[in-house]
Amino acid sequence: MFDSRTCVWGVAALIGMLMLPAGAAGPAINACKVLPAADLEAMFGQKVTVAGTDASGTWSEGPMKGETKYSCAWWLGGPVFNDRATFVVVDVISRPPVNEDQIIAVSQYRGSEKEWKKKGVPIEITAIPGGDCRVYQRPEAPITSCIGGAKGRGLVLDVAWPKGATARSLKPLVDKALSRL
Repeated sequence: MFDSRTCVWGVAALIGMLMLPAGAAGPAINACKVLPAADLEAMFGQKVTVAGTDASGTWSEGPMKGETKYSCAWWLGGPVFNDRATFVVVDVISRPPVNEDQIIAVSQYRGSEKEWKKKGVPIEITAIPGGDCRVYQRPEAPITSCIGGAKGRGLVLDVAWPKGATARSLKPLVDKALSRL
């Protein structure tokens, strides 16, 4: 089941991203087209209930300062904060993150990894082009975070899915997204 903190983190991340000052590095990308709703519905077996909205911004500070992020978020399978709903965020970044500080800056879940390890949360890691997918098997809600890169851009796919997912099962979805960068 989802706990409200998981959903709040996702919503807070999207709101935070929307508050970044506008900017552009290279040609703009519509992140919603990188992973269209039909791909998500086929993967998760749920209908999109809150459609993705494309947004962008530029980091004004921190290890990704000056980089542009294009984002899209969806809810599938029910209303927001429903314990059967799936929350998906895809971010396309003007360049791939290359070190731990940058990786933590682009994925809210990677920043919590050390704490979860201390609590004994199992973590499954699968390689993808330019990065990896990590599944955090938290008892309150499994979380998956995939970070990769292709064509000089970075990709972040964060998923909170009540049924859980293996990194291996999400790899085809990530590969599709990377091919569309």
